[in-house]
Amino acid sequence: MNRQVEFVVKQGVVLILLISSLSGCGTYVMMGSKTQSYQGRYTLDLPRPRADIMDRIAKAGESMGYRISGMDEANRSIKLASETSFGTTYLIGKMNRSTLTIKVGEEGKLLDIDIYLFGNLGSGRKEAADELFEKFKSQLLKRLDR
Repeated sequence: MNRQVEFVVKQGVVLILLISSLSGCGTYVMMGSKTQSYQGRYTLDLPRPRADIMDRIAKAGESMGYRISGMDEANRSIKLASETSFGTTYLIGKMNRSTLTIKVGEEGKLLDIDIYLFGNLGSGRKEAADELFEKFKSQLLKRLDR
């Protein structure tokens, strides 16, 4: 085999070993960590009703990296969802999926917020849901002050 071909083959082998070792870490973390889920209901009483509350809720969720996965304008509810990327799950082994379902009360002042979390490494616990609620509340209130 000539030197150039031998060099390319060695680089390819090193690259394959590197990728295998990195992906193995995520697999080992996932195998060694327990997945948990948590579902909780929170309420948020807004200072005053807003005609554009659905839009403000969507923008608050998007600012946190959530996507709108469902909207029912007639029932005044919106669903926001987020999950870890394939790369994060595969390489690091962290898995996290969360959903916020927000229902706006008739007067437009009271929000019922259902939070569902599923994940490992502590991301599926009540404490994580409490933190998520506080972060969402903060982001929404910022947008209501504008």
